[in-house]
Amino acid sequence: MMIDELETIKACNEALDQIADGDIDGAIATISTLRADNQKKVDEFDKWAEIESKRQEEIAPPQQDWQEGTTDTDGQNFN
Repeated sequence: MMIDELETIKACNEALDQIADGDIDGAIATISTLRADNQKKVDEFDKWAEIESKRQEEIAPPQQDWQEGTTDTDGQNFN
């Protein structure tokens, strides 16, 4: 998502400007906010992925007792 990258670049530039101006506390705050925002996005994605994974497990077709290309109990090929 290009907007996220642009926001990250903007925050990094702001932090660098703050450092250049001697505002170390401001730079730390900017970087901490950036990190927190990104962590929130990661946490939200992880939660979504877990929900989707569980949903896929619920709708997955039942496992077969045989695999294609093997023989059944009578020795006949399933193909």
